[in-house]
Amino acid sequence: MKKVLLTILTSALFATPVFAEPYVSVSTGLGYVANSNVTVSSVTYNDFITYKSGVPFIGAVGYKEDAYRLEFAFGYQSNGVDKFKSDVIILPSVSGSSVAIFSYMLNYYYDINLKNGIAPYITAGIGSSTIRVKGFLNALDSAYVSDSQSMFTYQLGAGIGIKASENIVIDLGYRYFKPAPYTVLDMDISAASSNFLVGARYNF
Repeated sequence: MKKVLLTILTSALFATPVFAEPYVSVSTGLGYVANSNVTVSSVTYNDFITYKSGVPFIGAVGYKEDAYRLEFAFGYQSNGVDKFKSDVIILPSVSGSSVAIFSYMLNYYYDINLKNGIAPYITAGIGSSTIRVKGFLNALDSAYVSDSQSMFTYQLGAGIGIKASENIVIDLGYRYFKPAPYTVLDMDISAASSNFLVGARYNF
């Protein structure tokens, strides 16, 4: 998956004409981090960490040419921990336990431009995320730890753009956001996220 997305986005970067129209965009919505499986010493604890919903914030600059768009985006999302649990026991989280994700993405879009000002689209992106965990429970010794790491990230999504004026487009979309597993002490932790977004794009 990494090699395929990297090849597509690199080709798009060099294929887009220099006379494409620039734009800026902002979006927010609801972000749901999937239950995290935790692997310790080759033993996997399924759904060891469950999360509360969070609010993602994304800002981007890019350019559009006909049906194609390429953008650089920065995002932030924080989700509180709901519970830590094993296969046999549910443990309460400590106050303030959370995972925060800072993302830096190169995103490519294909717009299906309809005549009525509505444009469904699909998108794919690659980049990097810095994940900061606070008050995470160590599955081995029940100690609470905090850490920060960066890792490769990709996302896939779809949505629809609705033209509100000559320069403004309202964007409704979904993103499946997938950082690589990260390691806290001896624990390998997954942190995929489903984000439902609403935003606005200003075309210059």
